[in-house]
Amino acid sequence: MPASAPRYLLVLAAILAAKLTLLAIFDPIPAPDSAGYIAYSDAMLAGGAWLRDAGIHAAAIPVLAFRMMGYPLLISAARLLAGTGWTWLLALVQIALALLVLFRLCALRTPLGLSAGALLFALVAIATSSSLVLDATMLSDSLHASLVILAITALLRPALSGRPVGAWAALGAGLLLAAAFLLREALVYLWLPMLPLLALAAGGKRRLAVAALALLPLAATIVAYSAWNRQRAGTAFVTTGGETTLLQPVVLASARDPAIFAGTSPLDQAARQTIKHHDFADVLDIDQRLFGTWHMTAPEISAAAYREYFAAWRGHPAAMARTVLANLRANQTFLFFRPIDAVREYILWATGRPSELGRWKSVAADWRMLPFYLLSQLFRVVSVSLFAAFLLTTPWRAWRDGRSSAVARAGLALWLLYLGWFAVYAMVHIETRYMAPVLPFAILFAIANLLWLRRGKAEGGGAFGGDAA
Repeated sequence: MPASAPRYLLVLAAILAAKLTLLAIFDPIPAPDSAGYIAYSDAMLAGGAWLRDAGIHAAAIPVLAFRMMGYPLLISAARLLAGTGWTWLLALVQIALALLVLFRLCALRTPLGLSAGALLFALVAIATSSSLVLDATMLSDSLHASLVILAITALLRPALSGRPVGAWAALGAGLLLAAAFLLREALVYLWLPMLPLLALAAGGKRRLAVAALALLPLAATIVAYSAWNRQRAGTAFVTTGGETTLLQPVVLASARDPAIFAGTSPLDQAARQTIKHHDFADVLDIDQRLFGTWHMTAPEISAAAYREYFAAWRGHPAAMARTVLANLRANQTFLFFRPIDAVREYILWATGRPSELGRWKSVAADWRMLPFYLLSQLFRVVSVSLFAAFLLTTPWRAWRDGRSSAVARAGLALWLLYLGWFAVYAMVHIETRYMAPVLPFAILFAIANLLWLRRGKAEGGGAFGGDAA
């Protein structure tokens, strides 16, 4: 253990204390989506019918087909163990796993060339990102992010050292990804931007075998889950989430190009009869009309949404592209360091009341809030600087030092993963919390890039000087 380890432990203890204090003040946080997970858990605790029947004839958006089973299963276990205090148990589990993630990330300090102070700053930045509120919220995001981060870390550590990942480590990463998939179905697609990192970590003569070990658990779980749904719904699918996630961007794009829904399919007709504001409420109304009037089941609606989505890209690419580009918002640049924003977000989620902490409105109401406003603006400058250091410096560093530096090569793999992760979500709908599984690595490499630039300048070579493996 390095001599500076006590400082890491002190920071981790302070982070834990802060999260527990917020939890004690505000209680575990329910979210709109929590109701669906709880309803799934109710079905689990009521008996075994949920194993055999997905309820696709009971509702337009049946929770047993729309949600993955992983988080409801954990809720059910918590309810059995803790009774009415199950939300507290689940929040504590989420906080504990998030703390384990921070501890594991400390192992990246030496291969990334981070100073002790830089790592401590990174830990604070990661802990006060979206995970601050997600760890206390009854959503699958926190546990999903923790599992994905642990899987990526298992692949990244050997990649940073320039040696191939071991078979057991690759299999362990694969099992973590499979578990994360049971929490969020998006990993059906999100394994694709992981391929550069996987190829880099596998390396050597056993590249294909090691890569297969990392992907096999996820692939097997996806196939098994689809087969299970075929048994209980009559058709193979992972979830019916497409009836909202894929329909939403098409409805938004139809505001720019109404001809998107000019066809004769039931979905086109339902959309023309239903759309009023081109918002998510319209999406739900379309699903309800297809279910009630056209007698379509959730898997059929989801399949129709898939067809409509890709047909819209083929026939109306400009409207769809503008809808996707609308997801490129400035708030993505403020994710890298946001302690005050995170507390403000926590208050909003926990109380349902908007907070003006760190905003000028709070200063106008009470001048004593001025330090928080100034700090918030400073933190945004820091965040944008880190974002730029990651987005712009990473490919430059890989181009300059990729042949000699394992860190530069791994950085490029993480850069592709981060952008690919964002792109997958941006093609349909993205929220800042969706970046939680990859944000910690972007923060770490941003800091590593700044230190690399500083070392190069001190040595007289700047970004042109090269980097050791």
